[in-house]
Amino acid sequence: MVNLKPGSDSYAYENPWPKLNGSRLDWLFGDGWRRPLAKDQGAQLRRNWIWFGLSPYDEHADWLKFHKYMFVLLTLMVTWVTLYLQYGAPDWPLARDWAYREAHLEMARREKAGLPYISKDLVRPDKIVLPSDEELQNFEIII
Repeated sequence: MVNLKPGSDSYAYENPWPKLNGSRLDWLFGDGWRRPLAKDQGAQLRRNWIWFGLSPYDEHADWLKFHKYMFVLLTLMVTWVTLYLQYGAPDWPLARDWAYREAHLEMARREKAGLPYISKDLVRPDKIVLPSDEELQNFEIII
């Protein structure tokens, strides 16, 4: 006698009326959610099996390869990329930490050399036209 209850190994292969033995996931996947059997477990190639595109001749190998690849892709790659972005490249994309470190090094170098933080010759004076005191009048300048 063949056990045709949902969850049994023979359910998806030998059950002539699979919808009569409903299971918890039939409403979502139909019969497609059931794991196919390997050849050494007496697997038969189902007529309308869901092909994942990895093994056209062996349903179990196709299912197994697909699930291995999806595990690697979705679990390992997402985990490693997330960890890299969170801890390995925390300064990306603006490089604020690098800019702060570089600014402190430059300030220390200028203090040690006795130079001002910003040189008055950073921009050539003949290129800048400043307003006169009469034009500014009571305009408040905040530096």
